[in-house]
Amino acid sequence: MRVEGGRFAAGRLANPGGKPKASGLGFNATAAFKHAYPNVTHESAMRNASRLLRDAEVAAYRSARMEKVLAPRHMSGDEALARLEMMARVNVHDFSQHARISAPTS
Repeated sequence: MRVEGGRFAAGRLANPGGKPKASGLGFNATAAFKHAYPNVTHESAMRNASRLLRDAEVAAYRSARMEKVLAPRHMSGDEALARLEMMARVNVHDFSQHARISAPTS
């Protein structure tokens, strides 16, 4: 991969969760390009970021890195069902201080 695509792709992957950071990086291609090349204009960054997103090498690199970053966060179907089952079987009284709450008598 060319140096240009590598720096851009690294900037795009700097924040895989997509949450904004102080650097402004994440999934914003224009911000990632401006981070890699700080002296470019905003318009130039938009054009070049768009071009690099279509580059096959950059796309392959980005896909491979995203898979590596997100793989530990992946939940299997069996795990999801087990968690749902556990939530469905919860007893509300487990969360109260008293096993039974009696209704007030009048």
